[in-house]
Amino acid sequence: MQVGSGYALSSYTVSSGITLDVLSGGSASGTIDLGTVLVEAGATASGTSIAGGVEIVHGLASGTAISSGGMLDVLSGGTARATTISAGGTLVVSAGGAESGSIVGSGGYEQLTGAAAASGTTVSRFGLQYVGTGASVSGAIIGGTQLLAGAATGDAVIAGGSLIVQLNGVASGVQASGGGATVLVENGGTVSGMTLGNGGLADVFAGGTAVATTLNSGSVAIAGAGGIASATTISGGKLEVATGGSTGSGAVTFGTSGGGMLQLDDSQHFGGMVAGFGQPDFLDLRDIAFGSNTTVSYTSGNVGNTSGTLTVSDGVHTANITLLGQYVVGNFTKASDGHGGTLIGDPPVVAQTDAQSVGLVNPHRA
Repeated sequence: MQVGSGYALSSYTVSSGITLDVLSGGSASGTIDLGTVLVEAGATASGTSIAGGVEIVHGLASGTAISSGGMLDVLSGGTARATTISAGGTLVVSAGGAESGSIVGSGGYEQLTGAAAASGTTVSRFGLQYVGTGASVSGAIIGGTQLLAGAATGDAVIAGGSLIVQLNGVASGVQASGGGATVLVENGGTVSGMTLGNGGLADVFAGGTAVATTLNSGSVAIAGAGGIASATTISGGKLEVATGGSTGSGAVTFGTSGGGMLQLDDSQHFGGMVAGFGQPDFLDLRDIAFGSNTTVSYTSGNVGNTSGTLTVSDGVHTANITLLGQYVVGNFTKASDGHGGTLIGDPPVVAQTDAQSVGLVNPHRA
């Protein structure tokens, strides 16, 4: 069956074993029930319902609804707009194809391969979007899961959503907030310019890199063993540098909003720099025991007193932290962090509960 140029076919049903070919200049709208529809370059399919069949697009597919067992396959030169993918449905966009405004519903799946591009996709809870190497997405709203091996710009991870940046994946301008909003940066993945809001969590694993992250109140970022969190700004949130983790070459900066925390699980070997530290911020040195033997000292490192070394020791373990700025040793305070380590404030700690209020539990770590 064919729909030629200048012709429109509506309310059709393509059953098993039947192929409908919509030629350039033609248009069609109907239901695919185990059959196949070919939408050639220059042709249009609108409002199609795919229930167990397949629609192959070189032209334009608009307002397609894909249910269980159905597939919309967008090939080079093809475009899909406002697609809805229900449980068991699949949208595949191949190299040279594009989609915009799709909704990946619960149990739905979208796959982008090669140089495919997607914009404005909504990935609902329990929905999955896979962005392969060479593919790109922009402005996705992620309440389900996005697996990123390509490039993403301006994604928003909302409550319950997960962005997993895999090998070769590069994400920029990500925002994550809401309970359970999670960004995981795996080996070979990179995230830059990320902003975490209340409830947002970022975990940088071995071989992963996060650059220029901003941690607002109620958010947590973790540089795990072998992970790098470089040039982080703590504006009320918390950065944990685990044993073997690193802050790279850029300083950790406490923002003007205050109330943030830098937790160093292995402060004895911390080689980074800290800027903007002051009330009501905290340094949590987990490996320096707090007690009667705990000492705090500060030595200016240059003539202008623009940097120096904060030294904290429990008599056995010693941490030397490079601080950028001007400090007075008498202003530093020490207290128990409630976990066996030492909490440092400048000037005096207001209340220990203030330091603990920014802590969140990372569900991805024991």
